[in-house]
Amino acid sequence: MGWARIFLQMPGTQRRSLDRGGILFGRGDAPFGMFYLVSGKLRLRRFGRDGDEMTMAMILPGNTFAEASLFSPEYHCDCIAEEESLVAVFPQHTVLAQIEGDPLFAKALVNRLAAQLQESRLRSEIRAIRKADERVLAALSLLAGNAPSLRLKGTVKQFAGEIGLAHEVLYRTLAKLEARGRIRRQGGAITLL
Repeated sequence: MGWARIFLQMPGTQRRSLDRGGILFGRGDAPFGMFYLVSGKLRLRRFGRDGDEMTMAMILPGNTFAEASLFSPEYHCDCIAEEESLVAVFPQHTVLAQIEGDPLFAKALVNRLAAQLQESRLRSEIRAIRKADERVLAALSLLAGNAPSLRLKGTVKQFAGEIGLAHEVLYRTLAKLEARGRIRRQGGAITLL
């Protein structure tokens, strides 16, 4: 990816290793940069008013994240390592200077933000679907894209949080969809039928 090379060549880029369960940043912490996941898997989480944990996003290698925090006084969620991970850290002051002084960098960042905004809007549309079976099918279709089957990025419980369902409701809904012949689950893969 051309944009990844642009980001990784930025002056002052640092690398940070996280063990499983390690915290890169916490909700309310002052922002110190934006990030690129080199390897591993991270989860952005927040807790609702009722104390339920919500997964905001699963971050896989090759993705930038926490861009919005460059312009915020604090991070709005926690970033937890789901497995041993290596993160490229782009210092906040360096990123802001790059935006002002390097049009190629600024364009790459705007392209990344536009793609993330589109994905966020799709997730909002999915969460607005009232019927659990329709919401689950819409989310699975989005994740699968053109592929006939998919594997969830995290656990079923995390997927439930991403689409705004209690995990018990998601388990029941998956069983119901499988019984109706709408999906098939086998060896951790879900096939849409």
